[in-house]
Amino acid sequence: MAFDRDEVGMIYSDVLGEFMTLATRNQTCSARVSVTTRSETNNETKQIKIQLTRKLSSFVRPRHLKMIDRFDRFQFIGLHHIHAHLGRTSEAHAFESLCKAARTIRFMDRTGLLPTSEEIYGFNTFSPQHRLPGQDHATTWRDPETNVIVLLDEPRGYVDTLFDDRDDWAAHHGFAVRRLNYAGTYRPGCGLVCDLVYRVEQKSFVQKIIERIEKLDLLPEIEDSWRANLDV
Repeated sequence: MAFDRDEVGMIYSDVLGEFMTLATRNQTCSARVSVTTRSETNNETKQIKIQLTRKLSSFVRPRHLKMIDRFDRFQFIGLHHIHAHLGRTSEAHAFESLCKAARTIRFMDRTGLLPTSEEIYGFNTFSPQHRLPGQDHATTWRDPETNVIVLLDEPRGYVDTLFDDRDDWAAHHGFAVRRLNYAGTYRPGCGLVCDLVYRVEQKSFVQKIIERIEKLDLLPEIEDSWRANLDV
């Protein structure tokens, strides 16, 4: 079977287009997260390089770095690089800050969620009876396409002694609390658990978010040890 020149050109264009689509889809981008600490004699900088599915600056904005404590003192110093000057502090604390920020960036990249200053409760409150019992190390997230808001709660494991209280609170206020198969962004491996809190009527969409979150633990670990140029 013979093809004329125009048909060959169309076939070549289609094949090239499909190849470029697949190449883009499988492309990864890297970003750097670094911290500088100060001692009596010198300054020391350590960094983590993380692999992302898109460019860091395409989904993390400077304002996001001010919204949650995981980015405490961090700021952009390049399109693909955030950095924090921590001053005088221990190496353990510096590496903890480094890992929190790196985990949070990877969480944002893979889930599509953005940090928000909005309250999942619908209003700003510091009253314990209006909040999930035992809530700790929590961060609030918004899906930019649907504006669905969820709370990622990362309390210590003893919060399970409050299971009935949390369950009753959720039922009374129209929320659901789902225990995640995910180590979290705060301190994985330190006896914390990870629960996702969301409005009951948003269950069907939130299930997609849950699936994305639980795939995060299949990625290479950001180890809790101090190593220069850790690449994950």
